[in-house]
Amino acid sequence: MAVEIYQKTAYAMQNPSQKKAPTQIFSAFQQDLPYYVDNEYISFKHEKTDLNLRFLSSHEKAQQAMIASPNDCVVYFPPDVGISFDREIENRLSNDLLAWNFFKSFPQPLAHLGIDMSRYCSLQTHISYDRRVLLHHHLTWIFLMDEVCEKFPIHQLHANVEKMYLDNLKNIMNGLPVADLMQYESLCPKELLQEAINVQEILAQDLMPLKRKLLSTRHVQLCVDTLSLFFDKQYEEGHMFCAEETSENILRTRGFTIGTTMVFLLFLQPAHVELFSPEDPCLIQISIFIALFHDMIGLHKDLESLQKHDDGSAYLNLVRVSMRDNGWSEKEASRVFAQILSHHFQSFEFFMATYTPIRQEYYHEVLKFALGLFDYHLMGIMESGNQRYGWRKVQS
Repeated sequence: MAVEIYQKTAYAMQNPSQKKAPTQIFSAFQQDLPYYVDNEYISFKHEKTDLNLRFLSSHEKAQQAMIASPNDCVVYFPPDVGISFDREIENRLSNDLLAWNFFKSFPQPLAHLGIDMSRYCSLQTHISYDRRVLLHHHLTWIFLMDEVCEKFPIHQLHANVEKMYLDNLKNIMNGLPVADLMQYESLCPKELLQEAINVQEILAQDLMPLKRKLLSTRHVQLCVDTLSLFFDKQYEEGHMFCAEETSENILRTRGFTIGTTMVFLLFLQPAHVELFSPEDPCLIQISIFIALFHDMIGLHKDLESLQKHDDGSAYLNLVRVSMRDNGWSEKEASRVFAQILSHHFQSFEFFMATYTPIRQEYYHEVLKFALGLFDYHLMGIMESGNQRYGWRKVQS
């Protein structure tokens, strides 16, 4: 079933115009939308292109707006999945992150991304503050963990050093011995090797103890299983770094390596934890939604990374691949992907009507966590703007 999702998504990249489906399946969960949805005066403008990004809660109006405004990417925002954030919790999380023992282990750009994540971790949902801290530490850690994986293939160290690094992370979670990465100090840049060691130490000394303290035994084991699958897919995907691949091949790993299933799991309530599986096709599909949005707003950054040759994963940006395969410009490809996202959100709403009420509630919560990540990529801490991808909020 997961393969079918990949194939349908790849097909949609070539065929964005699809049959309409009914909307508002989740009407029982009606919530307030973010203020920038359905707001004709607020959009997000890219600093180096003439593209604008907007959100509308009507699929039909989103499609009409795309036709009327050739410089706009208009994405359908499911009207029954409201998200909001707690400014007090956000401020507290950012201050606590600055005081975290391991915070100085992060390079400045990644440390700043971690601080920006304070907003996302303040998403209004029913979890304790301590669990928000765990989530915040995990998300900050994953930036560094992932960056290390992106750099190893550039130095031709994927098959040896990266393999040992990822195996060590799995062993740490399972209480097994780890190999000494310093045996590769003659092959690997010193700074990169130290970052990999820092990642291991944070997992062993902070993340795993916190999980065992705050989560049930079942929940912890699901975290181990989910991260182990993530590490395996990271290694598999690393074979594609710095190479031209098809969208079908990229999608086989991307729904896992975007890393959002672990985020969903850390947010979940106990009743929903029992429904969780790291290979759930619906969760993979929602993760692909996030990957497509990530690639759309991060396209310009990845194109620059290709020129600098400083990020092997930039080759796997699905919007860039569509430009290569179809001869589209950056603007054309971005607009097609906005349509694809809108179509997938609407289709997902429709098909969720076939699930039991508890599963509808479960996937509704996961969609909320997913749309919160959309917000994070644009808004940044205290709505100051997330500068990573070059988008800023503008008001006309």
